Amino acid sequence: MALVRADRKKIVNAETKAGMATSGGGPGEAGLTPGAMVAAQAKANASYVEKEEKRLLKMKRRQEKEIQQMVEFEVKMSTIAADREQKAELEAQRVR
Repeated sequence: MALVRADRKKIVNAETKAGMATSGGGPGEAGLTPGAMVAAQAKANASYVEKEEKRLLKMKRRQEKEIQQMVEFEVKMSTIAADREQKAELEAQRVR
C-alpha cells in the first residue's frame, strides 16, 4: 500500500511540474484548463471594456461642460457688447 502511494505521489508531482513548465510557471496557472483560461480572458476583456466605457463617459462629460462654459461665455460677451452699444447710443443722444 505504501509503495502505491509513493508511486502515485511521484506521478502527481511529475504532472504538476510538467503543467507548470508549459503554462509559464505561475503558481496559480498550473491548474488552469483551456475553458478556465478563456473565462479568465473574457473577464479581463470585460474589465477592460468597462474601464474604457468609464473613460469615454468621463471625457464626454468634460467636453459637455467645456461646451456649456463656451456658450455661457458667448452669451456674456454678447450681453456686454449690447450694453456697450446701448451706452454709446445714449451718449450720442446726449451730445446732440
